[in-house]
Order: sequence, then C-alpha cells, then structure tokens
Amino acid sequence: MQSRWKALRDRLCSGNVLRGVLFPLAILTAAILRIALGILARRRPPLASPLHRSALEYVDTLVTQYPLHLYPVVAKALELAYLRSRLAALSDRPSRILEIAIGEGTLSARVFGAGAPSVTGIDLNPYSLHKASRLPHVARAIVADGLNPPVRPGTFDLLLATNFLHHVSQKDLAIANWSRLAERLLFNENTPSWASGWAVPYLLRRIGFASFATRRAHAIALQSLQHLEHLATLERRVRSSCDLLERTSFMSERTFFLASIFSFLMRCYGPPTPPLLKRWSLGPLRGCVVPLTAALARRLIEFDAQADRSSDTFVMFLCRSRDWHGNDTRADLLCPNCRAVLDAGDGCPDCGAHFSRRDGMLFLLPKELEMVAGAYRSEATQGIPDEHL
Repeated sequence: MQSRWKALRDRLCSGNVLRGVLFPLAILTAAILRIALGILARRRPPLASPLHRSALEYVDTLVTQYPLHLYPVVAKALELAYLRSRLAALSDRPSRILEIAIGEGTLSARVFGAGAPSVTGIDLNPYSLHKASRLPHVARAIVADGLNPPVRPGTFDLLLATNFLHHVSQKDLAIANWSRLAERLLFNENTPSWASGWAVPYLLRRIGFASFATRRAHAIALQSLQHLEHLATLERRVRSSCDLLERTSFMSERTFFLASIFSFLMRCYGPPTPPLLKRWSLGPLRGCVVPLTAALARRLIEFDAQADRSSDTFVMFLCRSRDWHGNDTRADLLCPNCRAVLDAGDGCPDCGAHFSRRDGMLFLLPKELEMVAGAYRSEATQGIPDEHL
C-alpha cells in the first residue's frame, strides 16, 4: 500500500500531470520576467563584457534543444562563447584533441564547428557516444573510463572536458591523469552556488531559513550526483598538476536562481526539457515558446553581465600541464588493465586481452567495467534522441 501511495505521489508531484498543469504558469512567468528584466536593462550601462556579448550569438542555436529551460540555454551559451574564443585565441591551433565525456556530441559540434580538427571522443555511456560517433568532427569514439583514460601519455595537444568534473570526488587524481595526456587542459566545474542557487534553497535562505536551505542544496547536489567544492579548493587542485593560465567564471547565483524557476515549474533539475513539454513547445506552442525562450535568455545573459562574480555557479579553467612530454607515435591507445600499448588489432601484447569494436565505437574497458559492453544493445540506440543531454 505504501509503495502504491509513493508511486501515486511521485506521479502527481514529478510526472507529466503536474508538469502539464504548471506549464502555462511557466510561460506566463517567462513573459513577466522578460518585461521586468527589460525595464531593469534600461537603467544599466551598455553590455561591456565580451564574453556575455558573444554569448548572445549562441542563444538561437540552443532554444529548440531546451525550449523554456533557461538554465541550460544561458549556461551553455556562455560556455560556448568562452570555449570558442579560447580555441580561436590559441596561437598554435591544436590538431590532436581528446574530449572526455563527450556525450552525444552536440555541444562538442558547436564548439568545434565545421572543418574542425579531428577529435577523439571518450565516454562511458555507449548510447550517448554512438550519437557522437556519427558526427563529422569525431574521428574516433572510445567507450572508456574518463577518469583514467587508456591513452598513451603525451599524445594530445588539448584535452577538453565539459560538464563532467563536478561528478567526480577525486578531482585532483583525475586532473593529474589528464595532465599527462595533453599539453593543455580546458575544463569546467560547478561551485557550491550551483546547488544553493536553485529556486527552493535560494528562497529559503532569503526568508531566513538558512539551515533548511543548506540541507535542500545538499540534497539537490546528491540527487544530481555532484561533488561541489569552493573555488579556492578547486584552484588548489588544478595547480597541483598544472600551471593555471586562465580562470573565468559566469552565471551568478542570482542569475541561476532566475533561470532555475523554470526548471522548478517543469519539475526537472537536469538540462533536458521534459519530453512532453518539449513536444508541446516545438509543436502547437512553438510560435510562443521558442521566441519567448530566446528573448528571455538574452535578458538573463545581459543581467548576468552586471552581476557580482563572487557567487558564480560555473568556472572554466585553462591550464598547461607540467607532466606532458610529446609523443608522436601513432600507437596511442593503452590496455586499460595493464597499460601496455595496444597493437593494430586492438589487442594487448602483454596480458592478451582483446577489445571489441561495435557500431563505430571501440570498447576499451577494464575488467571491472566490462559489464558496460556486455549490456550494450545496438537496437536501443534508435529510441534515444540525438539531443538528449
């Protein structure tokens, strides 16, 4: 009886019933907030931040992937603006690129664009990686452990890891492993403001319930499988293996709160817009929702440009490795079990292990993760949208 009640409660509080009821309120809230931010913008100086000015250009490329979900639209527009500018600014354009946790590759495709250098993409989820493997800029797709990639040290010019390290508890170990693989590292992290900036903990703290707010923020971080550390701690971990060339942060806690209102009303904490609401937004409500999402996202980016950067939720690190020694050999993949260099047939000459290729992906997994390959079913990839993260 209790399990039936729990199932009914979850369906009413988190499922499509409540989402459908709250969606008109989300649209109305977006319209009101757009007007309010527009009035506020008239009282502020012109947009001075180059990062935020550039981010405005990427909004339109994201709104149909995340209709009315302002948190990922704003965050990814700023992230894209930073990544594109940094890659363009590198004097010696990297030709050998390793991307950790590439996912389905849609963000990666926007970062590198057409005619990009070939990218080796690593992800532990073969269903997402299968989507990335079909993109023109992805030369190789490898199902592997992103914390300790089975890659020969010194192989790559640049290692890119976006929206991944906040899920890792042993961050210093992961960064140390990465620093041996590539000369430069470009990755991002979330700060504790990411958890405290969500609508419920933010409002609880504002009305004086600090302890309740802290507990709720902690619960959100656990629910999202995030291990969040303060900026000073993150920087110390980075400097233990790398020379920090640049640190840039964006999306203040207040901006994040305003964007998260729509995540709350749509009953989701992760980036994807719930499928039912996405169908409505790109179907009968497209003429209303899509332009409203774009307009409000731009207002939020303009609002964030004027914010105090001490409470930013996202931070980007550009580093130079102190442990990298260039390796020009073509044999750049290692056995994940004994770390010997693989032969041309994807076999290990030392321990005798052989690694399979399926659907354009190499499954390069240690023994403790072999169940990932065993559970993979090619036919299941057909039911997964190309843009699902």
